[in-house]
Parts: sequence; C-alpha cells; structure tokens
Amino acid sequence: MIKIVIDTNVLISAALSPQGNPAKIMKLISEDVKEDIQIYLHPAILQEYSHVLAYKRLNIPETAQEKVLAAIQEIGIMVDAAPSKIARPDESDRIFYDTAKACKAYLVTGNKKHYPNESFICTPAQFVDLLITRNENPHPGNADIYLPSTVEEMADSPLRGKTIAFLGSSVTEGSAALGHSPAEYLARRFGAGALVEAVGGTRLADSLTDSYVRRIRRIDTAARVDLFVCQLSTNDASAGEPLGKVSTGFAPEAFDTATVIGAIEYIIAYARDTWRCPVMFYTGSRFESPAYVAMVKALFEIADTNPCLKHEHMSEDFRAVARSGREA
Repeated sequence: MIKIVIDTNVLISAALSPQGNPAKIMKLISEDVKEDIQIYLHPAILQEYSHVLAYKRLNIPETAQEKVLAAIQEIGIMVDAAPSKIARPDESDRIFYDTAKACKAYLVTGNKKHYPNESFICTPAQFVDLLITRNENPHPGNADIYLPSTVEEMADSPLRGKTIAFLGSSVTEGSAALGHSPAEYLARRFGAGALVEAVGGTRLADSLTDSYVRRIRRIDTAARVDLFVCQLSTNDASAGEPLGKVSTGFAPEAFDTATVIGAIEYIIAYARDTWRCPVMFYTGSRFESPAYVAMVKALFEIADTNPCLKHEHMSEDFRAVARSGREA
C-alpha cells in the first residue's frame, strides 16, 4: 500500500487537463489501482481544495468542483496532524506537509521548492514513475516497509542523536531503490542524522574530478560526525583502475590516491584527522568481477593494518548495532 497526500496544485492541474501526470495520478487512484494507493486528508486540506477550485480565473464549473471534491472524499481517509514548526514560504502548505509526515505518506506536489528537501516529497512525474516501476516489477528495489517515509525508529537506538556521514556512488545515491538512499533508511531507523555525499558513476581512485578522494572534502569539516561510512564502489573495478599496494604509514601524503588502495587509505586518514570517528566500508552486492574481489580482499588487508577500521576501536554503541544486525 502506497500512502499519499496530494497538494492542491496537483489536484487543480488534474481538474484543468485530462493530460499530464497529475491527471494520470488521479485516474490511477480512482480506478484500477485504488486498492494499492491510499489518499489521506485533513479538514484544512479539503478547505484549501474547495477554496482554490473556486477561483474564478480557473473557470472550473461548479458541478465539476463538486464532483472533484466528492471523489476525493469518497476515496480519502480523514486524519488529524500536529502542526510543525518548520518555516514555510506559503503557510497554506504547512498542513499538507504535516499530514504527510504524520501518516508516513508521500506528499505529491508540483512545488517541491516550497517544502523541505525530504525523501517523501515528490513531483507528479516522480510519483508516476514510482507507480510504473511497481507495476512492471513488484520488487523494484524497495518494499514499502523499507521506504524512508514508513520506517519506524529502532527502540532504544544507540545511535539516536548521532551523525553518520556517507560517501559513495550510485548505491549510496539510491540507484535501484526508487531513488531513496540507504542513508535515509539508516538515519530514520537509528534516529540519527545523515550527511550524504553521493554521485552515481564515480570512483574511489582520484583519476576524475568527481572521485571519492575529492568529494570527501565537500562534507562539512566543522560538523560533528560520529561514524563515517564509505561505499566500496564497483566502478573502479569496471573502469580498470589500478589496485595499488597497502602503505606502511598513516600520513595522507604517503598514499597513492591514483590507486584504489591509496584512495581508501586517504579516505580513512582524512576521516580520522577531520572527525576523529570510526570508519566503515560496505561492499556492493554480488558482482562477478575478479578486480572487485581483489578490492574486497585489499579492504580486509587495510583493516588489519589501520586502527581506524579495527573492530575494537569502535565504541560500545556501534558494537551493539553490529551485534543486533547479525542477530537479526
């Protein structure tokens, strides 16, 4: 079940034109997939719908206005929502945001710039793409229970209130997961903050201007970071980047960042010197590549020589999360 709140601009666009994504959404909701989508309403949302539909400049016949409102009320569920304190450019937008937040629903809007940059807020085009993906493939990358908008925070999370920095490429960015970064899921699950630096198609080795080595410097150095998580990109293996050799020192200037190993060592050293926090790497899913196998083996070799990656250097909080993950 996909839960949604529809912004007034989407409803008006659908009422004015049978073409376009807003009309597609309303048609899908009211017809063949209505059992799969649930609209949520609030009295103030209905009032806003009614108010805007009646604008004379829109020239929507009164009978059409009544039909739209009746259809929405027939398929929608009325809920209450506590008001947020986040500043809004247009105060009338607040109730849509608050309702979506309270219901853990998508907010579909034609004006994303009016809202915070959050994963549950999407345009009509993005929502139609989500529906198409679900219909063509029932397992497009994220089941509903893993969507950030539906994630329940872990009870007594040891990471609550902490900040996790993420560096990566397409997987960290949200590829094959309906555009939702795993960082969003983890942050919500743990009740933690997330700093995400992710660009699809990029590599660890510093051979291009958007390498991991260069992009780690984009992360706020003044931020409090309690854990640094880095994706071991498959792009280096696919592009044939040189593997390199594990260094015997820990100084950043000693690392050959033109190689994969040198880039990994540099990232560890940079995180250590900048935020003084534990560093974790995660590997990709199964990837038939001898070059990537060599990268994974090298990561274990680095972990054996670099104290930042050693398990015993992690705090008890992080060890508790690791144990709970294994037990699950």
